[in-house]
Amino acid sequence: MDARESELTLLKMRNLELMLGRRPSESVVELLCETIWGTPGGIRYQHFNTSQKIQDLHDPWFLYLQKDDEAIGVLCLDHRFSAGAHAYYIRYFSFSEGMRRKQVVAKAKLETETAGQAARGQGVFKRFISRFFEEPKELLEHVNTPQALFYAFVELENVRSREMVAQMGLSPCGRFQTHIFSRIFTRPQPQVRRARQDEHPHLRATVREAYADHAFFHDHGLFYQDNFFVLEIEGKVVAGCQAHHVHWRVVELPGRSGKMMMRVLPILPLISRLFNPQKFEFAAIEGLFCLQGYETHIQTLLLGVLHLQGVHAALWWADKSANLYQRLAPFVRWGILQSLQKDAEGTVVFRNYGLSHQEVADLQAKPVYVSAFDAT
Repeated sequence: MDARESELTLLKMRNLELMLGRRPSESVVELLCETIWGTPGGIRYQHFNTSQKIQDLHDPWFLYLQKDDEAIGVLCLDHRFSAGAHAYYIRYFSFSEGMRRKQVVAKAKLETETAGQAARGQGVFKRFISRFFEEPKELLEHVNTPQALFYAFVELENVRSREMVAQMGLSPCGRFQTHIFSRIFTRPQPQVRRARQDEHPHLRATVREAYADHAFFHDHGLFYQDNFFVLEIEGKVVAGCQAHHVHWRVVELPGRSGKMMMRVLPILPLISRLFNPQKFEFAAIEGLFCLQGYETHIQTLLLGVLHLQGVHAALWWADKSANLYQRLAPFVRWGILQSLQKDAEGTVVFRNYGLSHQEVADLQAKPVYVSAFDAT
């Protein structure tokens, strides 16, 4: 049977089955579409493009626990190459604590029983995840390598993220910040356009060169849905970026400023364009590059992206220690949303198998690249 179609049963206990497969079942997709990401007191949100994006992952494996053929827990590992090494990005880690059903159980006795089953199922799933990361031999044997990296982007202030990191034995490897570029009014920028397909090979090479000094660079997100934009001056492409059109439902934002954004911004004339919790649409930026000497034009590129995508905000995840960030950031006026949010910081966490101490040290010394395709 083709490896992409095969499915392995790793553990079976009564009506619980732990599966490893290449394609998500319908109940896995349903679970991920329903998941509210984050933790109470922090940022919590729901993705609205999961069912599409999950079909466009690079080379995924799905670990999932199912009860009576219904997924109640899932972990996705998306395989790629990073700096010449096999790497697995930990994209989804979700568990249905209430064992989601299409109909809500009304009777208290049944609710209590279901909650107990969920706790036992969750315990089995978490224990297996810990054991799996001790020796992920199924995946390493599949790619025929003794060396690999597993990594994820997390907010260590998030309790669930810290628990995940502990369960998987992951260690910090770098930090990055979320930057929000926003404008109430957007206007066409004649110098900004969508990249032509014949330009893609050269642009891919340019982006790779721009991030050659970054750890965890991966270019699968570039040109996704034909959403790569360039800034052209006198017939020369001098800057560009991939801009994914993303739709989230924001459930909660942290702190007083977050509560104010949730309650006040959506009802203010004009400013409500920037942020609607029920329909927060934005451009997620990655692969941003700019040729030397053209840094003053980078804001024009971002303004053009907002207009062409029909949104009023763009998010860019960047490592402040990177030379690229330090070159470009001084020439960007971020806008209202950036001033309202606290400096949101994330951590790249990883676990290596078979890499030398020097290879790990070299990786940790580099600024980190955050793919917006992965982060959203």
